[in-house]
Amino acid sequence: MTSEDAKTVGNALLREDLVVKAELHDRQKKTLRSARSNPKSFEPDAFLVWKFEGSTGMRNFLLMAIVVAFFGLVLFPVWPQGAKVGVWYVSMTLLLVLLGFIFSRIIVFCLFYAIGIDFWILPNFFADDAGFWDSFKPMYSFDASVQNIRETWPYRLTAFLGLLFVTYWVVTQPTEFDEFVASQRAFVDELYEGTLLADKSQKDKEQIDKVVPDLATVQKELDELEKQYQEQQQQKEANVEKKMEELLEQDTKQSSENDEDDEIADL
Repeated sequence: MTSEDAKTVGNALLREDLVVKAELHDRQKKTLRSARSNPKSFEPDAFLVWKFEGSTGMRNFLLMAIVVAFFGLVLFPVWPQGAKVGVWYVSMTLLLVLLGFIFSRIIVFCLFYAIGIDFWILPNFFADDAGFWDSFKPMYSFDASVQNIRETWPYRLTAFLGLLFVTYWVVTQPTEFDEFVASQRAFVDELYEGTLLADKSQKDKEQIDKVVPDLATVQKELDELEKQYQEQQQQKEANVEKKMEELLEQDTKQSSENDEDDEIADL
């Protein structure tokens, strides 16, 4: 096959959208990206990537799983109480594990940073451009560059002095440190027991998922409101009658006094 034949075949594959023209994106990571210039023109030194979807069974299964999971989360208020408690325990456990890892990671970094070493556990764990598995690679990073130490020695000295102060506080104030540990343990216990929000009554906690009341509850509330309205109306009518009686009594008394005055005037 001559070069002209290869060019003809390449252009035909690009025209039929069977392959995609690509170019080198990162030489170190050996990654490609879609070509930005003349994507439908064949070039001898260009990269061609086959467009092959493969089996769609797994993709359809994952799509169905996403839909089922979505509706399951939407219907969370009607889950059984045991399932809700299980989700609570799993969520709190994952939260505590994540917080523990973050603080442990920072503490270890500060310990090495104070002595002139940049040491990170899972340095790509919070990297936005890393995939799920790439977040766990590498397991650690170690950098002891002399140039870096010279440029950052004031910060490292501050971290070292802070580390000495914390160590001195833990050693000389064991009571306060023990109280700190006990308070954190109590916080975790309340978190798992669901008693962290002590300002809410037990009735509010039990009815926290009752967003929409049932028909019987609505009818009962309407009956109570109607009863209260009738009592208020009766009270108003009684007050009006009492006021009318008082006015009538005052008018009668005034008439009697006027009659007496007239009789006295006639005499």
